[in-house]
Amino acid sequence: MQFSDQSLQNSVLRILAEYNLVLPKTFVIAFSGGLDSSVLLHSFKQWRAANSAVHLKAIHINHQLQTASDSWQTQCAKICQELQIELQSIKVVIDKSARKGLESAAREARYAAFKAVLGNEEILVTAHHLDDQVETLLLRLFRGTGLAGAAAMQAIKPFHFG
Repeated sequence: MQFSDQSLQNSVLRILAEYNLVLPKTFVIAFSGGLDSSVLLHSFKQWRAANSAVHLKAIHINHQLQTASDSWQTQCAKICQELQIELQSIKVVIDKSARKGLESAAREARYAAFKAVLGNEEILVTAHHLDDQVETLLLRLFRGTGLAGAAAMQAIKPFHFG
């Protein structure tokens, strides 16, 4: 997805229509502080400035896996404060001994945190760059995925609470 104001708005409105949703909605941006989520956050900020029906929040998940994790969380808070976007930071504990692997354990902890705080009328939005897509595809191929897994990450994935 290109991140011009118009293409972001058109893409989001198309997705909302596909799921029979209408504005106003609260969009919760998964904000790691990396380039991809920063671009997404700024794009939604610009859209919100032009459309009062767009409500915006950010959520930062601190996996506590790096020595710089707390610094990243502080930086995310600073950016959101400058942009006047509400930020919720959550520290999760990762089971580093999990047999499924560290990435999988981190993903499960992240999803559990999202589910714990997202409201029914909130829409979680994440950003991924092409390296993320390639990494996901390669991991799935090495694990012997089928056709669905060979498509890498889906552009839209319903995130149910049930």
